[in-house]
Amino acid sequence: MRWLKGFVAGAIVGGVLVWIYGREVREYIDDKTRAARARP
Repeated sequence: MRWLKGFVAGAIVGGVLVWIYGREVREYIDDKTRAARARP
C-alpha cells in the first residue's frame, strides 16, 4: 500500500508541474526542433 501512496503523490506533483511549466516546455521544444521540421 505504501507504493500506491508514492505513485499517487508522484502523479499529482507531475500534473502540477505540467500545468505550471507546460507552455514553456512546449515553446522550448518548438524552438529547438524548428530546423529539423523545416527540412524536406
